[in-house]
Amino acid sequence: LFVAWFMGFGIGLIFTFLFWDLQDYGGTPTLFGVASVINHVSEIFAYFYSFRFITQIGHIKVLCLGLIGNVLRFLYISYATNPWMVLPFELMQGITHAAVWAASCSYIAHSTPKHLRASAQGVLQGIHHGLGRGCGAIIGGMFVTYYGTTKTFRGYGLACLVVLGVFIFVNFYRKDQGFISDLPATEDPRQVSS
Repeated sequence: LFVAWFMGFGIGLIFTFLFWDLQDYGGTPTLFGVASVINHVSEIFAYFYSFRFITQIGHIKVLCLGLIGNVLRFLYISYATNPWMVLPFELMQGITHAAVWAASCSYIAHSTPKHLRASAQGVLQGIHHGLGRGCGAIIGGMFVTYYGTTKTFRGYGLACLVVLGVFIFVNFYRKDQGFISDLPATEDPRQVSS
């Protein structure tokens, strides 16, 4: 759930402040429109292929790819000085948002007893889309006020790198510690996530 919140934070940060950052470098409304189209097209493709992607590499690895995508995207944007140069990295929206959201929903559905799945999905949505995006806009706005968009994006990109390292350690090196599921093997998300 922490990663769902953290990725939601990044979505709130990028949706609220990317165009502001691009405008500081001379970005135009045409650029913003093109970037939005690229974002949404990449999300459509990611949602369309997410089931196959999740079954091939697993839930946890999709979340890792989302964090890697955020590291690359936010660091790249923080160093870009030409606003049009962000367009290739807007394709990553499909991985950093749509694929992560699909993997999170699938993981919750597989790891929650049937009678609690609807509530668990609601909690996940509240944490990712509500709390995460809200914190990204509000807390991110405080960082932008004090440090500017460039340093804020760079800081979030580096924070994603740290969260990725901890997430990999917990899920691949310490997976014998922690929660033990009594779900049948056909519904245990770790069977899919390895």
